[in-house]
Amino acid sequence: MFSHTAFLTARYDGQSEVTLREEISRIHAELFAVLYEHAGQFRDVDMTKEMPHAPGEYSVFLSYTLIPESLDQIDAAVRAYQWDSASFDEKTQMLAKVHAMLDYVHPFREGNGRSTRIIMENLAKANGIVLDWSAVPPYLVILSSAEIFRQTKARSIRPLEVLYQRIASPRP
Repeated sequence: MFSHTAFLTARYDGQSEVTLREEISRIHAELFAVLYEHAGQFRDVDMTKEMPHAPGEYSVFLSYTLIPESLDQIDAAVRAYQWDSASFDEKTQMLAKVHAMLDYVHPFREGNGRSTRIIMENLAKANGIVLDWSAVPPYLVILSSAEIFRQTKARSIRPLEVLYQRIASPRP
């Protein structure tokens, strides 16, 4: 249900000249150009979002003023990671970490989840992993992402690590 690679493939693999900042903007623009005037443009307001499973609790996203710099920092971390020498489990943990960081940055007003999943599919594929979002119910993907905001004080991304353990498999 969540796979978007049938019609849009990310070029970002953490190694090429394409930066994360450029690629997530391009993907968002291609996905949402017919819906939003601001498709592909980073948000220019601070945002919070009520948690789907915890009414009255909110996810507080990174300040919009820090989005470009933060995407560049995530890009640098992806490029510095030793993907070739990492085990499958280490790679899935890193993918969960990158996903968590992108969730916190929340660069767009809408459509962050879809844009992030495309980025993550390609990053995983470039590093020998296939992500099968249909292996879990769609609400579990949303809950796993939202739950990390409840874990902020403990700095735990465990909900996304568990999710990636369920959706990731070695690429044949």
